Amino acid sequence: ELSGEKNTELALLDEVLKDVKGLQGINDIMVEYSITGNFNKSTLIELEQYAYGIEANTNRINNIHLDRIKSWIDESLTNMWLILFIYLVFIFIGGLSIYAGHHVLLKKVVNPIKALAYATIDFAEGKLDRRVYTDSQTEIGQLYQSFNEMAGKLQENDEFLRKFNEELEKKVK
Repeated sequence: ELSGEKNTELALLDEVLKDVKGLQGINDIMVEYSITGNFNKSTLIELEQYAYGIEANTNRINNIHLDRIKSWIDESLTNMWLILFIYLVFIFIGGLSIYAGHHVLLKKVVNPIKALAYATIDFAEGKLDRRVYTDSQTEIGQLYQSFNEMAGKLQENDEFLRKFNEELEKKVK
């Protein structure tokens, strides 16, 4: 299609070039007018038709250019919509990734730390039998293990002290 338009455009430009070269005849008409002071009516009519022909050819060239520009604009709009769609897809995928990351962080880090924090609060309130459990092999798993070991030792010491106090009270009585 573009090749056909280009051929038509070139043919029209060739016609306009011939028409422009033909405008040399205006010089002859003007020389005749300067000598006689009159324009020949048939020559003027001929000149007018010649000018309308040039105008028609340039309008056809302009229409070819406008059609080409319109097709470029349509192509650009299509590309812009495609780019917008791709951006929206990436935004959606990014949002899903952020949500998934948040969920994983919450499950693997925040919730275990909260559970440990609640266990330490219970422990501080005297509930020495409180333990935390996890299958995690990460630092949080090590922290849980250390907490449970500490709790076990403190519970053993507490039981030892109670028994010691009970025996001491029995001996004192």
